[in-house]
Amino acid sequence: TLAFVFDSTGSMWDDLVQVKMGAERIMAAMLERPDKPIYNYVLVPFHDPKIGPVTVTTDHNEFRESLQNITVHGGGDCPEMAVGAVKEALTVSLPNSFIYVFTDARAKDYNLLTDVLALVQRKHSQVVFVMTGDCGDNKHVGYQVFEKIASTSSGQVYHINKTDVDEVLKFVRMSLQSRKVNLLSVNKPGPSTDEHDLFIDESLQEFTVSVSGLNPQIGVMNPEGKPVQGPPKLNTVLSLQNIKAVNVIEPEPGQWKVKVISDSEHSVRSTGLSDVDFNFGFSTIVTNKMEETYHRPLKGEKNSVLVEATQSGMVYNLTALKLIDLKGIEFQEIPLHSVSDKPGLYQGSMFVPPNDFFHLGCCTFFKVDGYDRDGFPLKRISPTAITGQSPEPPVVHMRHEITGWLNKPVRIGCHIESLVPFSALWFKDGVPLTSTEKYGQTTELSWVLQNSTVRDEGNYSCYANNVAGRSFSSTWLTITGPAPKIDTPSQVVSAPNKAAALDCIVNSQLHYSVKWARVPLDAVTVPKIEDNGLNLFLENADISDAGEYQCVAENDNEVDVGVSVGKYLEAPTVVAEESSALARVGDTVQLRCTATGDPTPIISWSKNEEEILTNSKYEVQQDGTLLINNAQVTDNGEYTCVAENELGMGDDFISLEVGMPPQMVHIPKDTQIEINANGTIPCIAIGVPTPEILWTRKDGKQLNMSHTETKEHGSLQITNASVEDAGTYICRVENVFGKAQYEIHVNITGIGK
Repeated sequence: TLAFVFDSTGSMWDDLVQVKMGAERIMAAMLERPDKPIYNYVLVPFHDPKIGPVTVTTDHNEFRESLQNITVHGGGDCPEMAVGAVKEALTVSLPNSFIYVFTDARAKDYNLLTDVLALVQRKHSQVVFVMTGDCGDNKHVGYQVFEKIASTSSGQVYHINKTDVDEVLKFVRMSLQSRKVNLLSVNKPGPSTDEHDLFIDESLQEFTVSVSGLNPQIGVMNPEGKPVQGPPKLNTVLSLQNIKAVNVIEPEPGQWKVKVISDSEHSVRSTGLSDVDFNFGFSTIVTNKMEETYHRPLKGEKNSVLVEATQSGMVYNLTALKLIDLKGIEFQEIPLHSVSDKPGLYQGSMFVPPNDFFHLGCCTFFKVDGYDRDGFPLKRISPTAITGQSPEPPVVHMRHEITGWLNKPVRIGCHIESLVPFSALWFKDGVPLTSTEKYGQTTELSWVLQNSTVRDEGNYSCYANNVAGRSFSSTWLTITGPAPKIDTPSQVVSAPNKAAALDCIVNSQLHYSVKWARVPLDAVTVPKIEDNGLNLFLENADISDAGEYQCVAENDNEVDVGVSVGKYLEAPTVVAEESSALARVGDTVQLRCTATGDPTPIISWSKNEEEILTNSKYEVQQDGTLLINNAQVTDNGEYTCVAENELGMGDDFISLEVGMPPQMVHIPKDTQIEINANGTIPCIAIGVPTPEILWTRKDGKQLNMSHTETKEHGSLQITNASVEDAGTYICRVENVFGKAQYEIHVNITGIGK
């Protein structure tokens, strides 16, 4: 983490302008760096009496915006809430972070110093104070706390003019390194000229020396005793009245010397760029496991120490662990021996940590002496000062969330830090899982579920209790697994203005959520969705609702999608093209009907409730037309047009009549009838249907109905014929298929007898 802790009182306006610009350059440089030394950013503004709002983000744009939103205001009361702001920054920052405090005032809340020093030792973070003022009294405890925090964290206090803030930020930009190791940390109580040894090994790519004090001067000599001056080997990266820093590129391995001069109390820090560093851990019971150690020794008791190299393959042997006070003086040595079967791990003999000489806990530094593979001395110091501590409540670490796989083992870890014996207990959802078990010191506990199921999900807590108090931590276990399996009907059919139900059957041993979507993926807006979320109901569905719907079932890990096609149908409606049809014998007859529906109905025909099948006589065409070839009278009757689809059927009827035009059986001949006698004029015709026969006179006279009669077979009978009955008669025969007429001349004979 790169953290800026900024004093937002009115007097800091000039500082704020430079910090905003400098932060932009730092972030731009970090984005370009391939090793990405900065994971996230923290901003903590403060003034009296407020701290915050605190920004914690991995987004440099958000960090920039928060920085731009800082406004300076107030002032007049010099002390500010600086220590509380540093505490907040340490709390939210990652381990091994860089914290820069910008202020022109001493601290008002110096009572929080003990908390801050404990956090510094736990987080191994460096705190640098960039001060453009100190309220005029650098002997005040409110200022002295800055010196103590800086010396404990291997940081420094920079006293600069307000116009020099940008220069300091340039140095910050250059010095931010993810592989930074500490080589030297010395605090001098007054003016002095000193020479310090720097043991450079082959893994160090560069090193930096910085001095904070009045009129600082730095001289560097290589292992041959020759002064190193100027680029490209030595570069002055910061040079102000109270700060100086130089950087040496690609130093050759060996014993270097650094000469430091300052006209006041001053601090000297040296860091290098290397992959080789060391981790430390303490325990009151000898152990060969780093996970059973604590970051501070137990005060007043014998402690064992473990030292672990970060790159064991590059370290030949570690020989001793030395205790160094804040002035850089070695005052105790602890021999180291390697731990069998654990390359890179070394154990020191039991020792009692020094008394808290400085009651604020700033007594010693640890320094590791050893050799690299080529025999060059390899020396590092711990990132922060360390002091013995009295028993404190256990510190319990658990991940906030754990995800397990269905039917697979799941391990829930609980790391408990304690320098003194403690007892521990597991809970799930507030219910004890185990009885109380006792442990001698820091340890790693595990709760293992062999075949995890969804019933194992929940809140798991790990409680620890020792003589100083109790603590706990919790984690939420989520069980995930393969995607839910979905079964949906491929097609759902519904009539318009009726309810349609789309089912989604989900098979899963895990918790899952279900949602419906229409393809293309639009939200489904419906009057009602069943409470369990599985079935989708569409009320009063119409044709616009037809289409593809997706049922999406999802657990915490995977998704499955089922597809249903909603098909909304209309029952067939059939209309015959005509209610009746006529055809002559031998004709080809076409009977047509029009059918509508969704889907398009299939048309079939029947006669007398018997389905008509395609043969030489009948043919049902693709459009549903019925062809009747060589129609005969026997084809007369009522034909039914039947239309059918998935929703139902409909029908209509056509009456077919097949016939022949009238034909005379015998051609009528002229007829003679004796007067006063009866006579018949023949006119016999056939046809289908039976033709109608109508008699008329050619001269237009009306037939004398009193003695004329048309017989059933069509002939005209004249009774008691008279002279007036003589003349030309017309016989008209007609049916729906045609008509004909014939003239017959009637003579009346026997007149005058």
